Amino acid sequence: MSARLSTLPVNHPLHLLRTLRPHQWVKSAFVFVGLIFSHRRGELDLVLRVIAAAAAFAAVASSTYVLNDLADVEKDKLHPAKRRRTLAAGNVTVGWAQAVGALSLVAGLVLGVWVSREVLGILLLYLAFNVAYTYGLRDVVILDVFV
Repeated sequence: MSARLSTLPVNHPLHLLRTLRPHQWVKSAFVFVGLIFSHRRGELDLVLRVIAAAAAFAAVASSTYVLNDLADVEKDKLHPAKRRRTLAAGNVTVGWAQAVGALSLVAGLVLGVWVSREVLGILLLYLAFNVAYTYGLRDVVILDVFV
């Protein structure tokens, strides 16, 4: 963590943002592949829905990162790299992490509802797999890699 961030107070908005792991949001770009290859980039409604779907995936993914951090905070404190995560480092309290994670989840699911039932279903499946991973599947050899 940079020296500047370490001087910020607990639960500062920048710490809360870091809890959501925005550097991981780039993974949601896969949603644009269908739009690119469909040759329908000129359809504004479709473009807006694809952007919303990407944002929904980023938000739901962020909520699962927060859930994972909440579940692993004590182990993360002992890990050489993970100890810098906002919860393990004490930069964000458990209550604030829960609130930010819940807000991120709700925002993602609301966006998913707006895009389509299919996107909402995929988001819920993604969420279920990640919750199962956090609470057990990661301990099952080989299965942890697939999830």
